[in-house]
Amino acid sequence: MRLLLELTARVLALLPWSSAEKIGEIIGWAWFYLVPIRRGLVKRQLREAFGENLDSEQTNAIARECIRNTARSAFTMLKLSTMDRGQITDLVATEGLEHYENARALGRGVLVLTLHIGHWDLFCCAQAARGSPLTIVTRRLKSAAVDRFWMETRARFGLRLVSRGGQAARELTAALKRNEAVGYILDQHAPGRDGVITPFFGRPAATSSGLARLAWMTGAPVLPAYCLYEAPGRYRAVVMPALQLVESQDRARFVAANTALFAQVIESIVRQHPDQWLWLHRRWKVKPDTELPS
Repeated sequence: MRLLLELTARVLALLPWSSAEKIGEIIGWAWFYLVPIRRGLVKRQLREAFGENLDSEQTNAIARECIRNTARSAFTMLKLSTMDRGQITDLVATEGLEHYENARALGRGVLVLTLHIGHWDLFCCAQAARGSPLTIVTRRLKSAAVDRFWMETRARFGLRLVSRGGQAARELTAALKRNEAVGYILDQHAPGRDGVITPFFGRPAATSSGLARLAWMTGAPVLPAYCLYEAPGRYRAVVMPALQLVESQDRARFVAANTALFAQVIESIVRQHPDQWLWLHRRWKVKPDTELPS
């Protein structure tokens, strides 16, 4: 698998960025029409999230764009593995950077709430390449070869990666003490004790409590940020103002309330750009009749 990834990356290195995007889109088109299981998962989750607000034609169009965007991002990530820092920063225009600067001026570091939308990997790599120290909390991929390739690609642009568990809390706290940014991708199912039951599109979902726990420990501000595909070779990163967190002297209440707040923010972003979110992930794994916190 590693050899296949490297060979594909070498071929893409000979092509312009837009060609890598187009190849990914063609693969995504074929994936949509030839892999019915994944297509069915995406469409089912769209119907469950939006209900009667989407007709069958709209559901089909969003599902197709979701899979096409995923494949486009994967192929451009392969090309990214052959590029240097100076080549990627021009691909992403960032708006709202003043919100990050204002938050960093507080001197407590910055917690970034983000999600799998648009081209999240490009966004993180571009920010690190611009000289903004950024540590991302990540999960290991099932394939060790793919995981190593993905991690090495991100690290080449100065992005620091910390796996969940183990010494993660210590490393993340240290980054915040250096007044750096720490990013949490918070839109996937969180199993076990890490998960807090929150509403997501009106249904119970398990959302990671890690970001809220770190906010409680450090007092660092939390800023939502995400990156959208706009046109061939053009992406737009959006940095939003710091969130007004729910205050509580009780740690458990603080964590539960703010994890629910983070899930609500993510939902609002997905509602605005449903065609670019990763509906391929099974977001709702808890029982539908699981009681939501009051």
